[in-house]
Amino acid sequence: MRSSATACAAPPNEIPNNIQSVDPEDLILLESGGKAPALKPPGLSIFIADTVMNNNDTSLKKSGASGDREISIGVDPKNTNRVVISDVSGGPDATVLLWLSTDGGTTWIKELTTNSPRASSVLGCPCDQTAEFAQFYSLTGAISKIAGSVGAYDNFNLQGFIPPVSQLAGLDIKEQPWLLTGRSTSAAGVSESVSVAHGDFSTVLPQRVAVPAGIDRRRFTNGIHRTGASVGVVNLGYRLASDPRSGALYNLFQRWRNAGGGDSQNINYMLNRSTDGGRTWELNGSPEGIVVAKADSTQPLPKFCTVNATLGGADQAVVDPQTGDVFYVYGKRDPETGNNRLAVRRLSDDKHRGLAIGPEVFVTGQVQAAIPAVAITSNDTLGVFYYVCDGMSLAGFPILTAHFSVSTDQGNSFIDNALATFLSPAKDDGNPRQQVLGNYMQTKAVGDIFFGVFIGNGEPFRSSISSTHPVFYKVSVGRQIGLAQ
Repeated sequence: MRSSATACAAPPNEIPNNIQSVDPEDLILLESGGKAPALKPPGLSIFIADTVMNNNDTSLKKSGASGDREISIGVDPKNTNRVVISDVSGGPDATVLLWLSTDGGTTWIKELTTNSPRASSVLGCPCDQTAEFAQFYSLTGAISKIAGSVGAYDNFNLQGFIPPVSQLAGLDIKEQPWLLTGRSTSAAGVSESVSVAHGDFSTVLPQRVAVPAGIDRRRFTNGIHRTGASVGVVNLGYRLASDPRSGALYNLFQRWRNAGGGDSQNINYMLNRSTDGGRTWELNGSPEGIVVAKADSTQPLPKFCTVNATLGGADQAVVDPQTGDVFYVYGKRDPETGNNRLAVRRLSDDKHRGLAIGPEVFVTGQVQAAIPAVAITSNDTLGVFYYVCDGMSLAGFPILTAHFSVSTDQGNSFIDNALATFLSPAKDDGNPRQQVLGNYMQTKAVGDIFFGVFIGNGEPFRSSISSTHPVFYKVSVGRQIGLAQ
């Protein structure tokens, strides 16, 4: 059996991953792991690469450990060969870890940057973070510095950060900063905007968005704007989506209602909109937003597949670049089977300056699914990433499969594709906050190609050590993708 060792110190409220030696059972179980599935529908193409095993630093293949979680992905829209994955496992107080590819994801470089947003009095951060390429300032990002603040960085040059240009929040408890760049709605001659959303764990649990002031979009001096309110029990699951046509911003979040069936909680999945760059919010006449769906969801406990507390919600959304329709993906527990499936609703223009909510369509079958990510391509292909719990191995380690489902008919039906199957490197450790996978994943679309990242195990990619790795994937429908685009 495996021997266990503990990874480097984890940020506050994060649980370190276990690192295990490879067991023969793993290699038998995972013999086909990491290989692209058969092409379906016609024209579907998938490429997958482990950023540790496909790295220019060959020593990483032997050490393998990085304790990865809370990862995001940025793709340069001017050069899609340039991809960056951000990672909270960089190191306490001084560094942010970025994985860089300049050949479309075929090979990777591990970058430990300096001068990152940090608080020297608190070990274990930078914490939650998201990154996005902007048209004018290269890589832009938002990082949770400590349990009580969020910092921003800008103008990253792949050798280090300039000092953070703004601290977005003060002493309240902030988490999961969600960053978007997009078309500006400003009349001040600014063509691009940057917005950062985050949950605020104060008494009434409001959600807030920070937006730039004036022409200098790097300076978040225009205040933090309240977009809605929630209550406790479940995580806020706070996310952003933007309309590339109009610049409208959408924020979505979870609002707890009451206890649900079994061990679940009954949740209102909320949506709100801003048409002035995030300064004021209102949708269908309500400043608090609208309820897109009501559903039971197993959050935050019991842990997903016994090793990942669902502390980050079960919701994401994306806006169709052709029509402006919103696709809202959310978790829904089946009352008969107890399975936590994923569903989607399409929201369209109601001809009265609001949105009409479409019918519920299930993305998944009767499986235990978690941690969705969603994007849509320029040719209107909708893609949804998620994990499925496939039970336990003979040795008692959870079996997990990363999936990517696509819809070519506006979310009315989905075709599923398994990206990789792997064993969790850890068993249930009894800690209710254990998270082998983390709170959230990301997938993004540039043109007609999806670019995504998920937390996997290095074993299917021939690592000699069982530990979590960022795994990159690229998916295209309608044409074949090469190793570099």
